[in-house]
Amino acid sequence: MSTRQVVRIALMAVTAMTFSLHHSIAEEETNAIEWLQHYGDARKESGETQRPVFLFLTTQGCPHCARMEYGTFKDSDIASTIKDSFVPARLKLNSSSSLARDLKVTLYPTTVLIAPDGKVLDYIRGYVGTERLRESMAMAVHKDTVASNSD
Repeated sequence: MSTRQVVRIALMAVTAMTFSLHHSIAEEETNAIEWLQHYGDARKESGETQRPVFLFLTTQGCPHCARMEYGTFKDSDIASTIKDSFVPARLKLNSSSSLARDLKVTLYPTTVLIAPDGKVLDYIRGYVGTERLRESMAMAVHKDTVASNSD
């Protein structure tokens, strides 16, 4: 194989890798969840939009929190459901946090699904994969819908 052929093959490989990387980044940006950073802001938006809060509670150095952020939440169906059906908020707490005490958080990650009226619909404690999270979100949305229709 000549040097020219090797260079041509290398250029084609680099071009293909660049396209693939660009496509992956664009897809990830499309699926990215825009997390609110304040619980009060999430509750306010929840009341205005009548969508439940999806409150993801994490802490410094939590490996299972990272697994959810870089695994479970990167699933396109999960990300779409969170963006379309909930008000997403991600808070980094510590053991002395009053919100952690108020919500009875005993381990991280903890995800709390909260109706627009402030009622806790579900606690999801620890790491969960896509199937379990999908089921929990569906049940929470159903509970919220039933509660809203009975008012």
